[in-house]
Amino acid sequence: MKQKGSYQVESLSSKKAELDRLSLQANTGLALEQELLHKSGLTSSMKALDLGCGNGIVSNQLSKLLKDGEVVGMDRSEELFNLASRKYLDVPNLSFVKGDVYDLPFQNESFDFVYARFLFQHLADPLKVLFEIKRVLKPEGVVSLIDVDDSWLMTHPEHQTFEQLKSAAAKCQRELGGDRFIGRKFNNYFEQAGFQIFNTEIRGVSDLDLGIKDFLTITTSFKFQQLNPEQKEIFADDYDQMIEDLMKGGYSLFAGVFNGVAKK
Repeated sequence: MKQKGSYQVESLSSKKAELDRLSLQANTGLALEQELLHKSGLTSSMKALDLGCGNGIVSNQLSKLLKDGEVVGMDRSEELFNLASRKYLDVPNLSFVKGDVYDLPFQNESFDFVYARFLFQHLADPLKVLFEIKRVLKPEGVVSLIDVDDSWLMTHPEHQTFEQLKSAAAKCQRELGGDRFIGRKFNNYFEQAGFQIFNTEIRGVSDLDLGIKDFLTITTSFKFQQLNPEQKEIFADDYDQMIEDLMKGGYSLFAGVFNGVAKK
């Protein structure tokens, strides 16, 4: 079966490293994530769907925010579904399902809130998924999309290898059906999907927020993993030197988190 996008954790060269990165990304961004969720209109009694939930860390955090509500986490990966289901088995208002974002296994108007974080950058057909999200949203329901736009990912001073890696990884992801520049397109997708009320905000994040080591792990290690074998060989020595350069200090690192919110 042809892959419908640019991410399959099972296909990455270092699965353990990616699972560690996912956990780091989820735990490091919790404070910012909760801020954005509240701004998006999340309230404690909602029934929420966490799409592309991965290892379930964020779904579990959502369940704590929705004390009078319910959270369903969904992922297409059998491994991640099993991992999340086992880890959070005893959380009463949290459940997990394995499913396809292009054909959501839910009835119309099932959820008050749908959340998708760092999912849309991997979708070959984001608009189709957005129509599916709209279908399962209740009237007045809200969708919140958190994702990237690599035009906001930069170092100062500019590091040549960092820019080359960014470009090569974006090309690889595009060839697999993904889009490293998805953030700027949210409003356009919302309009095409027929949402009447929508907006996208950009939140800057720097190495001062995350620390240089965590910033690089979250934003850069996945890029290297996505390269094809030939490109990895080309970048191998330069990648290690780049990390060493940036870790020494004297560089500032920046990224942009795009938060697209629409109301049905």
